[in-house]
Amino acid sequence: MEGIQFIQSFSHVILTAASHTYISALPFSPPRTLLYQTYIPKSVSERPWEVSQSDEVWFCARILPGHTGGVRSVTFFPDGSKIISSSKDKTIRIWDARLGLAIGEPLRSHAGIVFCAVISPNGSRIASCSWDQSVRMWNADTGDLIETINGHTRTVCSVDYSPDGSRIVSCSEDGEIRIWNANTGELLGQPILGHTQGVNCVSFSPTGELLASGSSDKTVRLWDVQKGCIVDDPLQGHRNRVYSIAWSPSGILLATGSRDGSIRVWHVQTRQAIFELQGHQGDVTCVVFSPDGSKLASASWDETIRLWDVYSGQCIGNPLRGHNDIIQSVAFSPDGQLLVSGSWDKTLRIWAIEKPRKISLKPCPKLTTPTGTLPPSSVIKNTGPSDYADHADEDGWICATTGERVVWVPIPGGHVNLEGDSLTIEGPGKFIL
Repeated sequence: MEGIQFIQSFSHVILTAASHTYISALPFSPPRTLLYQTYIPKSVSERPWEVSQSDEVWFCARILPGHTGGVRSVTFFPDGSKIISSSKDKTIRIWDARLGLAIGEPLRSHAGIVFCAVISPNGSRIASCSWDQSVRMWNADTGDLIETINGHTRTVCSVDYSPDGSRIVSCSEDGEIRIWNANTGELLGQPILGHTQGVNCVSFSPTGELLASGSSDKTVRLWDVQKGCIVDDPLQGHRNRVYSIAWSPSGILLATGSRDGSIRVWHVQTRQAIFELQGHQGDVTCVVFSPDGSKLASASWDETIRLWDVYSGQCIGNPLRGHNDIIQSVAFSPDGQLLVSGSWDKTLRIWAIEKPRKISLKPCPKLTTPTGTLPPSSVIKNTGPSDYADHADEDGWICATTGERVVWVPIPGGHVNLEGDSLTIEGPGKFIL
C-alpha cells in the first residue's frame, strides 16, 4: 500500500527523471514509512540532504469508506494498531489503522443507530450503546457478542470504560447515568440523577474517581464515582446543549463542546472556564485532548476539524477540510501523530502530522537570488555560470540554465531559500502516505 501511494505521489519524478527519486521524492516521504526507513541512508554523512523541523502540518492520509450510514463515533485501540467506528447503519467496524482497511465483518446486533463504541483499556473488549436503549459488550478479537445490558428507557448516547477496565458508564436521553460491572453487566449502585434533561456525554476521569457529564440542560456536572453524588455546583456557561466532554491526560482540565458552537476549557479544581474557544460555524460535536495534553481537537457541523493550543487557546493552522457532511467524532492516536475522524458522509478519514518538511541540499546549487516560491513558473534569476540552478519550471523542477533538472519540489506553494551554502526546500506536507 505504501509503495503504491508513493508512486502515485511522485509519479512525475519517477517518469521524467528516475534517478531523482533519491533526491526529490524519498527525502519528502514521511520518516514513519517503511520506504523511508529502508532506503534512506542511515548515516547522515551519506545523505545528499539534511532534514530539519518546520511547523507541523496535518493532512488527510487516507479515506476509509465502508459504512452505509453516517459515522457516529471513532477511536483508536490502546496500541494504535486499529480503529473502531460506530454508525447509523447499526453496525460497528474495526479497521487496520496503518492500511486503512476493514478487518473482518461488521459487528451486528443493535436494532438501531450505534451512537458510541469504545475499546477497553487492555484492548480485549468493546462496549457500545444505541438508539435501541441497550449497552452491549463484544469480544474485540472475535467480534462475538458477550452481553446485552438493559436498563435505560430511552436512547443511550454515550459509554466509557473506567481506566482500570472494571466498570462501564453509560448515559441516556432518559436523564440517567448508570455504572455497570464490565465483566458481568451488573448495575453497580443506583442510577445517578441530577441533570434536568437528557445526558449526551459522560467520561471517567484519568484516575477513575470522578465522572464528567454534559447534558441538554446546558450544564456540565462532576460526580463522585463511589458516592454517586454531584461534586459542587454544575459548570455553567454554555448557551445550548453540551454534546461532548473530554478530560486532559492530567485530569486538571476538562473540555466541552456545545450546540452553541463554542468550546470551553475548564479548570477542574477552580471550576472556572479558562478559555471559550470560538471559530466553528456550527455545533461542536466532539472535543478530544492530544495524548500529551498540549492540543485539543474539535469536530463540528461545519464539516471541519480544528486544532487548538491548550496553553494559549489559539487555533493551530487552518481547519482540516475534506468531509462533505457533519463531522461527528474525532480521536488522536496514542502517539499523537494521527487523527481519525468520522462523518455523516459515511466515511472515516485518517489525518497525519508531518514536521520534517524542510530539506537542505548539500552541496547546494549556486543560486544568486535568495528566494523563490514554487510552482508555477517562479523564475530564480541567475547571472553566474551556466551550470548554476536558474529557474523553476511549471512542473515544480528547479533547473539549471543548461536545462538539467537539479531538484523537484513536489508541493504546490513550496518555498526555496538560499542560505549560505544551503539550498532549503520547504513545503506544507501534502504527501499522502
